[in-house]
Amino acid sequence: MIVVVAGAAGSGKSTLGLELARSLGAALLDLDTLTNPLLEGLGAELAGGAHWNDPALRGLVRPARYAALRAALADQVRAGGSAVLVAPFTAELLGGPEWEQLIEAAGSAPVVVWLVASPELLAERRRLRSADRDSHVVDPPAGHAPVVPHLGVDASRPTAEQLADVLARLGVEAGRADDGRVNDGGAGGGSGHDGGGANGGGSHDGGGVDDSARDVGRHNGSTDKSGSPGGSGVDDGARDDRDRDLSARSVGGGRTLPTDSPVFARTFDAALFDLDGTLIDSTPAVVRSWAQLGREYGLETDLLASGHGRPASQVIAAGFPDHLAAEALARVTEIEAADLDGVVALEGAAALLDSLPDSARAIVTSGTRLIAGNRIGAAGLTPPVVRVTFDDVTHGKPHPEPFLLAAERLGVDPTDCVVFEDAPAGLAAARAAGCTTVGIVGTHDEHELDADLLVDGLFQLRVVLQPGGGFRLALADGPSHDHADPR
Repeated sequence: MIVVVAGAAGSGKSTLGLELARSLGAALLDLDTLTNPLLEGLGAELAGGAHWNDPALRGLVRPARYAALRAALADQVRAGGSAVLVAPFTAELLGGPEWEQLIEAAGSAPVVVWLVASPELLAERRRLRSADRDSHVVDPPAGHAPVVPHLGVDASRPTAEQLADVLARLGVEAGRADDGRVNDGGAGGGSGHDGGGANGGGSHDGGGVDDSARDVGRHNGSTDKSGSPGGSGVDDGARDDRDRDLSARSVGGGRTLPTDSPVFARTFDAALFDLDGTLIDSTPAVVRSWAQLGREYGLETDLLASGHGRPASQVIAAGFPDHLAAEALARVTEIEAADLDGVVALEGAAALLDSLPDSARAIVTSGTRLIAGNRIGAAGLTPPVVRVTFDDVTHGKPHPEPFLLAAERLGVDPTDCVVFEDAPAGLAAARAAGCTTVGIVGTHDEHELDADLLVDGLFQLRVVLQPGGGFRLALADGPSHDHADPR
């Protein structure tokens, strides 16, 4: 089976493509991975000082990049393997000669998965990841959709939900048959045009603008079985399931987690949870609130464009004259506190939070006390007694002060705390505080998250209270560790 995962820059196609390739045991052929290192290594001098993705060079560079991708695909097909291709495929999906070239390389028409994303979502994700190449992106016209048969997927949904949806619509069981080949039930559902607009999907701590870039995963120096950082523990996709490393298990339809991770062997005194993007999704409300503020003040600039990982006060300071800053900050706080439409708890958040006593849990957010409280209530979460907000600290994330203060209020050592975060700024703050880190993949690609353990959501984890005090983390559907505590 050949599957194409396509969408605009920022739609999350790389994340979904990776998880789809893992589930199918297929080769992952990502246009960026195959071609960007070469183009960046050649240097700007080769292009007369211009970036390789500059519009002036696109007529030369684009055909060469896609030719390399097709060549890699053709080799994979000749070897008898399956593949998941990840690229924008803007021209190919219009059904012209580029589509015919892709079919020729694949041997037949591939299954197309199209990530549907609103302009607001794409703009926000690009701002947050701050990738150099995004400054030269040319988006398709508004309302653009492939003319070739495709499966439409809402780009704002969590990756685990997208993956389950795609596999079900393909009629493919998540896993491989005993002969090591893809268990292929056929590409049912691939003949129609699925739509579905999307908004939201990025993560913002209430009142502040959450950092959405992600760094390379850190796992106490360990690597997965492929030798690359990220802790997924997934063997070569061509190997039989019986030969798969038994120290890695898939949980709840999400990524495969390494059961031998040191995180599962630790006993912790407290869990510190980020709010937006970790426990709840509030992105649609954040986007609407800042857009409304801009309209009210007649601003044509995008306020959030300057808000990479910064609290609302800093965003306001950058976008408003001094005499209006205090007024604008009060107004956006008012708007955000009132706009709770679409604020929901993420899967598994309530269960994990409620499994801990108040003496061992806290919420640590860059949002204000008012906004955080309103969103916690709107999402239906039981608020812990200890909540650290932007109003409580002098220095926000990525400074360690928020997590240090939470540990102090709980009466525990920060090195005995585990932090759950979806954003690099929060993970950096947690590391600086000496905490163990669990990165939530979804708002950001996994290669952008620097954490001791990566999960697709809190639904993959459970708490195991220890008789002598404290707790351990375990797979949601697996056994807990009983060996000695290394702390």
